[in-house]
Amino acid sequence: MQTGIDPLVRDLGTGFGSAEGLARLAAGQRQKRRVLLRMLLNDAGGIERSGLAEAARHVTDEMLDHPNLGVWLVRCLRRLNHPGGEVPLWADLGYLGWLRAAQFITSRQAGSVEVVVRDGAVMLPGLGLARLAPPGTHGLATLSGRFEFTMGDTRLLVRDPGSEADERWLPLRKLGATYSDLRTVLLDDLDPFRDFSDPYTKAQLTAPPPRLTAAQAAAWSRAFLGGLEILRRQYEDYSAGIDQVLRSVVPLTAEPVANGVSNTSLYAYGGVNMSAAGGPHQFALTLIHECQHAKLNALTDQVELQKPSGVKDLYAPWRDDPRPLSGLLQGIYAHIGVTDFWRTYRHEAGAKSAMADVEFARWRSQVRQALLVAAASPLLTEAGTAFVDAMGTAVRHWSHETVPGRLESLAREASAGHLVAWRVRNMTVDVSDLHQRRLAGLSAGPLPESAVVPAPTVPSRTRLPVGYLKMNQAAGVRPDAAIPASDLAYTEGDHERALTLYTAEIAESPDSPESWAGLALSLRHLTDEESVSALFQRPEVVVALHRAAPGDIVELTAWLSA
Repeated sequence: MQTGIDPLVRDLGTGFGSAEGLARLAAGQRQKRRVLLRMLLNDAGGIERSGLAEAARHVTDEMLDHPNLGVWLVRCLRRLNHPGGEVPLWADLGYLGWLRAAQFITSRQAGSVEVVVRDGAVMLPGLGLARLAPPGTHGLATLSGRFEFTMGDTRLLVRDPGSEADERWLPLRKLGATYSDLRTVLLDDLDPFRDFSDPYTKAQLTAPPPRLTAAQAAAWSRAFLGGLEILRRQYEDYSAGIDQVLRSVVPLTAEPVANGVSNTSLYAYGGVNMSAAGGPHQFALTLIHECQHAKLNALTDQVELQKPSGVKDLYAPWRDDPRPLSGLLQGIYAHIGVTDFWRTYRHEAGAKSAMADVEFARWRSQVRQALLVAAASPLLTEAGTAFVDAMGTAVRHWSHETVPGRLESLAREASAGHLVAWRVRNMTVDVSDLHQRRLAGLSAGPLPESAVVPAPTVPSRTRLPVGYLKMNQAAGVRPDAAIPASDLAYTEGDHERALTLYTAEIAESPDSPESWAGLALSLRHLTDEESVSALFQRPEVVVALHRAAPGDIVELTAWLSA
């Protein structure tokens, strides 16, 4: 048995985390923010007008637990090292004073406090946003205990903090309360320090995050409360963790979008960013997924799971781009929760049971695959190895769950196709010697080593992988009219026609990952696996050789597979 490993590693490795473990995570985040605040005070405490030093004297645990405080601290520290920007630094530094002012109001204190007006507004976290001047205006205002703002000749008295009658006061709505301690969870569509920096999320959005209407906010609240009830009844182990972690939800869209979009900021512990849920079950699933990310983020602040490295060269079955080990571990931990959701949901899904079976089979296959990749990484520390082992132990019971054999086969097929497309998209190989051997009529021999090409941006996918199309079809999702004829032929079981069409696509676009994946899957249905093994194990070699000397792909694949 391993010794010297923080018990928190194995505790969180179960996928849940005990109450004591989760309390340690929260305490660690508070300590981290105290350290960052001390750094900020050392470097910027003397900046006039910000009120930073005065506000810092009144910091409480409640203020430290506010999700966007972490985002603000990191952003201000970065601004100190990289001056400039439209907003003066002193105005950004006023956020801690806003938190103090919010406590001043909620505790009904007498007197007044001075607050920074940033970009024409004052944000009181937990309460709302006051518009006191035109955008671009930066200055100071006084906030009295009777909830009245004064800035020069401008006065704003907030008689009812929840009222939307005065357009100068935008109340921060509340989603509801957690089950365990009845703590309020905020619906945060106002705070200027919400974190929207994640590039993967931004690439999926067509518009900036909105300010919700009252009716939209009410719909969010209904879906949230329904989701909490589902979590409490069916996912108790996850529900307890969500209750301890969650403090705010940031809407990325006003209405539901296809497939949903969500992320968790590295710095906003306690906050979840997400598009509108299609209903309570989707809300519950998103909370499980994102709170898993939050827990692992907090764990890695306290325990070193890997040796330092930013190299992105690992395969994650749910991403099209190469991942660093840290990102792969995050994905595995989050998708353990996703798989567990579908594992449980499929037993009561009714008309949607086929979809639930498909999703469970898919994620079970992909998590197993990713665990093997992570376990093989030389970057894992002793604690990291223990964490991966704990995750592996936690999911072992999935093997006892049965799904229809056809759906299990579809899940493996989808996984195989995705890996083919990933390798074609992200790997390169020198085939000059192989090309000469082929011209000379020799056998292929040992294949050359491949390398991952660093991708500066998230690679774009031109269409849904055909394996996923078949899974959707099995789940009752009707195919889109824009599906290519090749994919349609494959989903209909006409593999010979699909092979012909994929070959034509490759002739036109030799590097199309989805075309090569479809061709590989079609060939596997038409011949024995040994003769097409190269297309599944080393597809980038097949692609590179075909690019060097276009010809019969079937013959080329058989030569390499031999």
